[in-house]
Amino acid sequence: MTPEPVDEETAFRAFVRRKSGNVSEETLNRYWTYVANLKEWLEGEDPTPANIDAYHESVLMKRYVPNSRVPICSALNWWLRFRKIRDEEDEPLRLPIPETEAAEEPRTLSDEEWDALKKHLERRGDLRELTLVLVQRDTLLRPCDLVAIPLSLVVLDAEHPHIAGKRQRKTGAFVKPFISKDTVRVLRRYIAAYGPRQYLFEKDAGVAFHRRWPLEVLHRACKRAGLPEDITSRVFRRTGATNWDGDVKDLAAQGGWKDVKTIWKHYRQVKEERHWDAFARTFEPAAERPKLADPEDPAFR
Repeated sequence: MTPEPVDEETAFRAFVRRKSGNVSEETLNRYWTYVANLKEWLEGEDPTPANIDAYHESVLMKRYVPNSRVPICSALNWWLRFRKIRDEEDEPLRLPIPETEAAEEPRTLSDEEWDALKKHLERRGDLRELTLVLVQRDTLLRPCDLVAIPLSLVVLDAEHPHIAGKRQRKTGAFVKPFISKDTVRVLRRYIAAYGPRQYLFEKDAGVAFHRRWPLEVLHRACKRAGLPEDITSRVFRRTGATNWDGDVKDLAAQGGWKDVKTIWKHYRQVKEERHWDAFARTFEPAAERPKLADPEDPAFR
């Protein structure tokens, strides 16, 4: 019996899955959407260096900013590799992956905004939403990782409560974010009240929320509290990175950054107090600094 031929989408998904070794179904869905858009634009033509370059110049370069083009170009490069398309020099045809750009006006969360948001959630009494926002603030995790925290990895009874060995969906890196004592107290109440089975946050028994749920919770809470509605998970990540008082490698382990260069470029902002302290230590007159003890002083003999 002759097996049924495999359609292109199924074969493409299997190819990416096999070659990458670490890709989610959600990512594969997005990849195929980008490929389908290209195939529609090609109107049945086979991909060639000429028409792929034309698509890049006339569609991608004009409609999308660099940060948005990164996943699109990655997806199309996978498809070109899958189709074994080669350029004029008989090299694998690839679209250029643009350098990501930092936000022009990076947003951070002020202490006053955090206090107002937290008080609003406490008054409203939705324990799950309060817990979500507290965990978001402590861990600095991306929304896709926040909703996928396995309950079994939430360690509340250790000397330093944390989430143990969480693998990030986007980067594949293992991280160990710590949790504050205030958040632990709320987490204990939340787990006792909701009784999650598999994930810390569940829509139904054993079913995790969609990755957009944290953004929806923040949007609703900020709107009700009269706060700016542009407070997102990324704002929490940027705020935590900016306020972090320690080694940037430890920050990467807390928030799930695979490359510390990403922190410097996109997240850690100039903080005036830290800036001034560094300036003062470097340039203030030495006479105004505390003096070291004189080893010739009789008190030190």
